[in-house]
Amino acid sequence: TNFFNWFFFFINIGSLCSVTILVYIQDNLGREWGYGICACAIVIGLVVFLSGTKRYRFKKLVGSPLTQIAAVFVAAWKKKHLELPLDPSLLFNIDDAAEGLKMKKKQKLPHTKQFRFLDRAAIKDPSLNEANKWNLATLTDVEEVKLVLRMLPIWATTVIFWTVYAQMTTFSVSQATTMNRHIGKFQIPPASLTVFFVGSILLTVPIYDRLIVPITKKLLKNPQGLTPLQRIAVGLVLSIIAMVAAALTE
Repeated sequence: TNFFNWFFFFINIGSLCSVTILVYIQDNLGREWGYGICACAIVIGLVVFLSGTKRYRFKKLVGSPLTQIAAVFVAAWKKKHLELPLDPSLLFNIDDAAEGLKMKKKQKLPHTKQFRFLDRAAIKDPSLNEANKWNLATLTDVEEVKLVLRMLPIWATTVIFWTVYAQMTTFSVSQATTMNRHIGKFQIPPASLTVFFVGSILLTVPIYDRLIVPITKKLLKNPQGLTPLQRIAVGLVLSIIAMVAAALTE
């Protein structure tokens, strides 16, 4: 949890530099200077990234997850006429797989009762070639697909949020061009007004990490503090409040 909090924090430090220093350079020295500095920063980042190659852990690719999802749906559709066994242990799983040791490296997932129609993909059917993954899938493969399906509603709730989020770097900049941005003789560039948005993140991340997380750990008796779902929910509620405040201000 701490890693991603501070990872997000330092990303926004980069954003702060881009909407202040880089915007000022582009407006006063020219876009070629702005793009040149960005190119140099990317090169430096690439060098730093490659310098740690020997320390990275590489995981061997085992195929596309999209192929696995499609294979489970196809196998379940082919066996839609078959009756599901009441005992899930009768379904084909990694312990029964012909590939033996190779398959046992995969973590076995417990059976769930959601999306039972997909369980048909793990029914053994002698009339089909069981060596073909499009005819027979392990129960663990089926459960992995179910996990993805259960995440879709959560993903869908964030679509509107990111639509609103995009306004900060698009519509708000257009609004800024019509505003009086002078502070004395200095004029704030339109793109630099997003500094308030970035600044609020830089303030709230340390507060959340050092204050809110310890309090919620004690209150909720959860080592993470707020669970990922609770954090998403709180974020969406705060986004609603922010948009209501913006609408009233307009």
